[in-house]
Amino acid sequence: MNAAAFSTAVLLAGGSSTRMKGETNDKILAPLGGACAFTHSLRAFRDSGVASHYVVACRDNDQRTSIESLVRQELPDPANVTWSPGGPRRQDSVWNALQALDEKTTHVFIHDCARPLILPTQLIELLAIVCADGAVCLARRVTDTIKEAPADHPDLREHRRRARLLRRLRGRLALRGP
Repeated sequence: MNAAAFSTAVLLAGGSSTRMKGETNDKILAPLGGACAFTHSLRAFRDSGVASHYVVACRDNDQRTSIESLVRQELPDPANVTWSPGGPRRQDSVWNALQALDEKTTHVFIHDCARPLILPTQLIELLAIVCADGAVCLARRVTDTIKEAPADHPDLREHRRRARLLRRLRGRLALRGP
């Protein structure tokens, strides 16, 4: 059995972009390395061949119209796309998308398109693992968010104070040895 023939990629695109602080109205559609985040995500799934169907959770009709145009450009058969409404929270968008799955679906990839750095090779590995083990989750260690602020911002002063304390503590521990 070809597992990809019964696999669906759920592409979450319905976020509110509030952390973008007005830099862009829709981070999913904002330019990023020659394409938007949604296109990077869609291409990874398309190029990997792990899914035969897509469910796209959109924020609103305007966003859906923009994404439909991208889908027509990127997929050989845009008819293999089902649309579902996003929700107020990511979990609501996931739930809505899961309700839209075809009954023949055996495997589901759930991908937040605001994280567009997924690689086709990773998706292929995930499909192999899920076929062998029944479930799999790809995750990365969380890194600090980079924020801009004036040099005298109170949060930065506190961060620098903590960093100095940590360096002193590490220095003292290093002097003691193992």
